[in-house]
Formats: sequence, structure tokens, C-alpha cells
Amino acid sequence: MPVIILALFSSIQVAMYFIARSAALAAAQEAVDVQRLYGAKPGDGQRAAAQLISSGEAGDFLQNPVTIGAPQLSADGTGITVTVTGYAPSLIWVPFRITATAHGTLEVKTPTPTSTVTPAPPGPPTP
Repeated sequence: MPVIILALFSSIQVAMYFIARSAALAAAQEAVDVQRLYGAKPGDGQRAAAQLISSGEAGDFLQNPVTIGAPQLSADGTGITVTVTGYAPSLIWVPFRITATAHGTLEVKTPTPTSTVTPAPPGPPTP
């Protein structure tokens, strides 16, 4: 009987860990999605992730303290990375730390290509 109870609680703990990890990843992806947009101001991504977590839309399984890292630019300046850290609920009084990282490509303004119209080659004469 104790083995069955241990297995039951273990499976519930594993489920809570993965749900919390999913919530952290959703928040990190939200931060990247907002921050990577052309014209985004510094901190927009962090605010969007914090709003997602506090609204409960990402689930209530990611518990405090939740840290939303500042967006980091890639070495070549074309990508962005955000890391979210928090804790999963615990049934055994041992904290389970969650870390999720999301990556994205920054939007950049590119010049609009100009097109030149080339005349069609001469075809067969029409009768």
C-alpha cells in the first residue's frame, strides 16, 4: 500500500513539474514574441510575460519567485533570447526549480525592392 501511495504522489509531482515548465516556456515565448517586433521598446517583452503569468492564462503552476530575465541579443545581433525561472508546486517540501528559455529572430526594416518592368520579347506576328 505505501508503494502505491508513493507512486501516486510521484506521478502527481511529475505532472505538476511539467505543467509549471510549460507555463514558464509560454511566458518566455510571449516575451520573445513581443520583444522581437520591429520598434519594440526595451522591457516590452518582460512586461508581456509578467502580464501573462499574473493573468493566470499560463496556468497557476509556476510559483514565486518568478524571474523574467532581460532579453539577450545573439552575438550577430539578429536573434533574441529570454529566460524565465520559477518553481513548481511541491508535494514533498522540496522546491523544484523551473527554467525555460525561448529564442526568436529580430524583425528588421529592409528596403522595399524596386521593380523594373522589362518589355516582353517580340513574339510571332499576329495575323
